[in-house]
Amino acid sequence: EWEFTFAPARPGLYRVFADFTPAVTARGLYASADFTVPGAVANVSRRTNTTWQGGGFNFELVLPPVLRAGEPADLRFRIESPGTLKETVPLQPVMGAFAHLVAFDEARTGFAHLHPNETDLTKPPDSLRPELTFKVTIPQPGRYVIWAQVSLAGRELFVPFWVDVLP
Repeated sequence: EWEFTFAPARPGLYRVFADFTPAVTARGLYASADFTVPGAVANVSRRTNTTWQGGGFNFELVLPPVLRAGEPADLRFRIESPGTLKETVPLQPVMGAFAHLVAFDEARTGFAHLHPNETDLTKPPDSLRPELTFKVTIPQPGRYVIWAQVSLAGRELFVPFWVDVLP
C-alpha cells in the first residue's frame, strides 16, 4: 500500500495517473482516478506552444518539423535564464532523471511517461543551457499536452506544451 499527498492549487476536475513496474513481472502497470476540487474553474489556454516562461526561466520544447501519429519522433527540451547575460540553471535530478516528459491526449484518456536519453546522473547537462533529448511515438493524431517536470534548486516545476499531432 502506498500513500501520496497531493494538494492542487486551483479548483477543477483532476485525473491522477499512477505508472509503475513491479520487479516480479517487469510489466508496466497504469491506473487512474478522477476527483474534483470545488470552486470557480479557471479558463485554460490550449493554444499550440513550444515555449513557456515560469519560475524565472525560459523553457523550450523543440519538435520535428512535422509530428505524425505512429512515427517515432525526437524531442529536445531546453532551459535557460532570460536576458542576454545567461545565469546558471540550477537543474537537479527528480525521480532518477534530470527531467521527465508526460504526454496526455486532450481527453486525458491516455498518457506516455518519457525519460530523457541522458540517463547518467553523474554527467549533468550544460549548466547555462541544459538540453535533454527524448524519443516518443504518439499513437493517434490530435491535440496533446506534453508536461515537462523539472527540479530547479529544489523547486519542482511543471511546464505545459500544447502540440498538434498529424495523421
